[in-house]
Amino acid sequence: MTPVRAAEVQPGIEADGALWFFLVDAFEDDRASPPRLYLFGKVKSQVSAKSSGTYESCCLVVEGLERVLHLLLNVQDTDDDAAVQETAREADEEFNSLCREHCPNIRKLRSKFKHRNYAFEKPLPNGYRPFLKVFCDASGERPPHGMFGRTFSHVFGGQTSMLERLMLTRRIWGPSWLRILPGSWTESPAKLSFCAIELRIKENSLFAPKKTAGLAKTS
Repeated sequence: MTPVRAAEVQPGIEADGALWFFLVDAFEDDRASPPRLYLFGKVKSQVSAKSSGTYESCCLVVEGLERVLHLLLNVQDTDDDAAVQETAREADEEFNSLCREHCPNIRKLRSKFKHRNYAFEKPLPNGYRPFLKVFCDASGERPPHGMFGRTFSHVFGGQTSMLERLMLTRRIWGPSWLRILPGSWTESPAKLSFCAIELRIKENSLFAPKKTAGLAKTS
């Protein structure tokens, strides 16, 4: 049998345009510019229109990463919506000012007001608390550890790795099937891995289904 050349190997796309990927391992290259994540696993391949193919090694290169910070707002009355919104606005301005002074290479993209539950180890008020959610370019500087201001007392997520954030936000608990949403990936001739198939995706391209009934096993 004549071996199939790597250039001929194509991912086997589902009827709805999605692609199933079985995750085996992951690596974060935080020294790259810009930073990237590499997800290694297998996908069903389609050698030609007349062949259903088999399973081939696949690397998903996750690009366009963002660092997400949560600033815990200093508010006396969390039920006073007007006061909370004003504190969020002031915290946004104060964060910008502190960054210019202490970490000028942080690349802030946008921010928005959010409520989040807090129930962890720090001696902070538990429950549904107001936060300012700040999105930063992952290629920029991280905020200094222990950063705080007049309008916010803690910064969460400043030291979190990009890989940890991806696993948590996309709810990936380990080796498992992941669904790549239709039209959310690209192929590049300049490969960064030795896998038979390599695709470039964004963070929101991945979806971890609750059920994987009907999927074939990779073994």
